[in-house]
Amino acid sequence: MTFQSDSSNNFGGFNVTYITNTCKSGEESCSDEGVCNEGVCNCNENHQGSDCAFCKGRMIMSEKEGTITNQKNHIHDYYLDSTYCSWYIQPDPLPVTITFEISKFETENTYDKVIIYAGNNTDATVIATYSGSVAPGTSVTSPIGEMLIVFQTDVSDSDYYGFEGTYSSTYCDQSTCNGICNNTCHCYNGFMGNNCEFCSGPRTLGNTTGLISPVLDKNGSYLDNMDCSWLIQPAGVNSIVLTVDFFDTEVNYDKLVVYDGYDENGIQLAVLSGQINSYDNLIQASSGQMFLQWTTDTSGSSGRGFQVQYDSESCYNNCYTFGCCSPSGECACYSGNTGAYCQYCNGNKVITNSTGTVQSNYGQNSDYLSNSNCTWSINLDSSLFSNVVIIFTAFDTENNYDVVTVYDGNTTSNTILFQQSGTLAVPTSPITSSTSNVLVTFTSDSSTQNSGFTFNYNGTPISN
Repeated sequence: MTFQSDSSNNFGGFNVTYITNTCKSGEESCSDEGVCNEGVCNCNENHQGSDCAFCKGRMIMSEKEGTITNQKNHIHDYYLDSTYCSWYIQPDPLPVTITFEISKFETENTYDKVIIYAGNNTDATVIATYSGSVAPGTSVTSPIGEMLIVFQTDVSDSDYYGFEGTYSSTYCDQSTCNGICNNTCHCYNGFMGNNCEFCSGPRTLGNTTGLISPVLDKNGSYLDNMDCSWLIQPAGVNSIVLTVDFFDTEVNYDKLVVYDGYDENGIQLAVLSGQINSYDNLIQASSGQMFLQWTTDTSGSSGRGFQVQYDSESCYNNCYTFGCCSPSGECACYSGNTGAYCQYCNGNKVITNSTGTVQSNYGQNSDYLSNSNCTWSINLDSSLFSNVVIIFTAFDTENNYDVVTVYDGNTTSNTILFQQSGTLAVPTSPITSSTSNVLVTFTSDSSTQNSGFTFNYNGTPISN
């Protein structure tokens, strides 16, 4: 193209645009990131340049591993100025960690850089910033299973290579894997999930004590269509007791059923469902085996599930310390107590400790026995203590028939300091004896039994 003018008049001249054909239609070209149309590459939304070789905009990486570079195939020995590219790495399923390792890196130092975030946007935590020359093999790990890589350049021209690296996903962390960790978490029998955090199928438990939950992640929720079971079967035990720490499920539909025996054909002990902050009823399998069945429906739930714990000591609650446990798992009660676990008062008990707590009966939701006849003789050393002070902190008996009496001395012939039945407001006013001896009696008839009573006592030391 030539332009020639004479010496006469001057005009506006002309302006033309020219295009150089960089590709051929129908042939493999445009760096596989665009379409050739009449000798021109029409690039996709994530690439730019005459041959679509350079990165552009935000790219989503959903594979577990891959390569990231600012320039496709690196057919040029430079990158573009005023570039802003990003790669959001979010594999499906979401991994535990993502690691990016540099294989090549050369940019204009300070001005053209790669910034890496642990998250999906630039408000996330910056975990690495690279610029200039970076050694191959340099790596950085995002601990949350997401990573954002940003490449940005300034307005000056560059004859630097740019960067290239690979990312990989890790689906297992031995500290959180309830199984064997080998890139992915390989679950033990009875567990499932990315970290084997959910129960699955049957499990047999041979320890004498333990915790049971359908979800090991305490901040997580359980799944739909769960069907899990636990057979608690320690060797050499006579009974197993289950207690509830918390229960948070869809009421009536997602439930835990407890049986006395080795499967669902045993005696049903409890059906637990909904929200339970405390469960006072005793759940005990007297066969020495307990079977728990957990099922959920398909409707979805945000509940935490449950946590229960079991104890298979031979004697429940160590006979409340009022007896000794025989090899057969039975409580042999000391004087002053009776019942399978020595949980009820019976007969006379002599007390010489200077302070303590006395109850008519022990165990949640437990009432005292009918026809009770109990006495507590509090006999303190008269050279050390001048009197005894008693305060009732619970009091609920059958009015007029089941009576508590406190005597100012160690026999029923002494003065009565206190005699009551029915339901009293607690704590009561202090009941003070005149000596270091007090006798407390309790009698009940055969008709109605209530929750009973509790009192605290203290000896008053003699001042020097």
